[in-house]
Amino acid sequence: MTHAWAIESGLSNFGRISFEKAHGLSQSGLREYMLFYSRDSAWASWGIGCVRDGYMLWQANRGVTIGRFKTLRAALDELQRLAPFGGNAAQASN
Repeated sequence: MTHAWAIESGLSNFGRISFEKAHGLSQSGLREYMLFYSRDSAWASWGIGCVRDGYMLWQANRGVTIGRFKTLRAALDELQRLAPFGGNAAQASN
């Protein structure tokens, strides 16, 4: 199911978006998060999580934190910039 905010933000080109809740609190302070999957992929490519001071964007398939953002909108905008076609940054640059 694609949520309206995903279409509005241009993120509907991901194959799947899941909403998760962390079990306990991680070292990064991650609580609730979204995972973004490329089409036909079993593993998430990107993640945006709710942390104490805002939102954290990471590239899940590489285990790299991209940055922290004050608002969800800012994190979604950065994800759209890095992966405009869904998937990972390498695919987006081709």
